[in-house]
Formats: sequence, structure tokens, C-alpha cells
Amino acid sequence: MPFPVFTENGKYVLIKKNRTKTQKSLRTLPLFANVEQMLLQMKEEQERYKELFGNSYDYTDSEYIYVHENGKLIDPGYITQHFGIVLRNNGLRKIRFHDLRHSCATLLRHNGARMEDIQRWLGHSTIGTTEKIYAHFEEEEHLISAGRIAKALQPDSDNPDERSLPAPKGKSDFEM
Repeated sequence: MPFPVFTENGKYVLIKKNRTKTQKSLRTLPLFANVEQMLLQMKEEQERYKELFGNSYDYTDSEYIYVHENGKLIDPGYITQHFGIVLRNNGLRKIRFHDLRHSCATLLRHNGARMEDIQRWLGHSTIGTTEKIYAHFEEEEHLISAGRIAKALQPDSDNPDERSLPAPKGKSDFEM
């Protein structure tokens, strides 16, 4: 991933050199303040290494964020391999690096994002792709809704927030 090379509306824009799978895969995402700060720190660190290595620093890929201390580009396999090490060292279950896309989609969906927004984040060319891959969200939401209905029909008497609505006054349609 190359370093931000220019600003737009006061925010850095990251330029991806390699071609994406589809035109829709090429997308603009917000740059969060904490990520921006991290990128700036990485840039400062890289500048220190350039000074330290002097003429030995490899400037071939210097516009990239993830390079070794000597400036050489980090192989993508290295990141994938070390991702597993980070998971293990932090007591997290083993997942593939690609599974982070699913985690992103899950977090977005469970926090109220529309399927169209998730499609945009993931860069899917059609909403159908997103819906097909993440159809289990709809099933989960359906089960959650069913649980809410069940809870409303069998309220916890100790919890006033879970009590069902009072029956309407007067005769109901079911009384004769």
C-alpha cells in the first residue's frame, strides 16, 4: 500500500498501484483520525530509518507504507504469516487474513449498516454478491427478532422493561 501522496479536503488519499479485480473494487473509504495518526507515525519512523541507513536505504519502493527498515518492500506473504503469529500471541482464534473482510462486514451489519454500505466498503461489483456471501446476517437477524417476540410473550416478571403491553380495555375480538 503506497503512502498518501496528496491531500483532498485536508485528508490523505491512499493510492493503490496494483489493479483491482473490478472497477467497483477501486473505492474511497474514510480515513479515521486514529489511522491517520498511525500512518503519520509510520512515515516519521520511515524517515528516521532513511537517515540511519543513509546511502544503503533502498528507495525503490519508498512511497509504500509497509517496507522493511532498509526500505525494501515487504512481501504480502510476510504479512499473512505474521498475522497468524499476532493472533496466537494475543490468544485469538486462528483465522485467515481474508476473514477480516467478513469481520468488517459483520461489525458493519450488526451496527446497523445497510447492505449497500457494506457492498461499498467491500468493493463488491453487485449488491447480489454481498447479499449472497453475507446472507447469514438476514437469518441471524430473523432469529434475533424471533427471540425478542418470544421474550415479549413470556416476560421476565422481575424486569419491568421486558413486560408485555397491557391488554386493551373492553371486549376483545376473541371474546363472545
